[in-house]
Amino acid sequence: MSVPYDTWVSRALPVFIEGLPDLALRVTEETLEEAHRLAYDNLSGRILQSLTGNLRASLRTEVVQDGEGAIGRLQAGNSRVRYAAIHEFGGLTGYQHLTRIPRRPYARPALEAAARDMP
Repeated sequence: MSVPYDTWVSRALPVFIEGLPDLALRVTEETLEEAHRLAYDNLSGRILQSLTGNLRASLRTEVVQDGEGAIGRLQAGNSRVRYAAIHEFGGLTGYQHLTRIPRRPYARPALEAAARDMP
């Protein structure tokens, strides 16, 4: 006995749609875990040498469910690690902003690589 297509769709589609937020959350969490690992590697000598490990230790992820999807964030820096952004984006710092720090992104390449491998 076969079930007519429209009956199957009317029964299966709501179950599938109901599971989408959980799927989005799981995929976002897995992608951010991979981005965290890659950024950690980048801060372990691939892009920046580590003197104290404080920048690497400040890496953290956050994922929140947002309606039918999920929003994820990879963050670096804290009150002890104020130099996270200057390494990521480059810029001027120091006395009278005369010291130029070159751009050495460690987080954005990690996010981009993890997103490319996203299911």
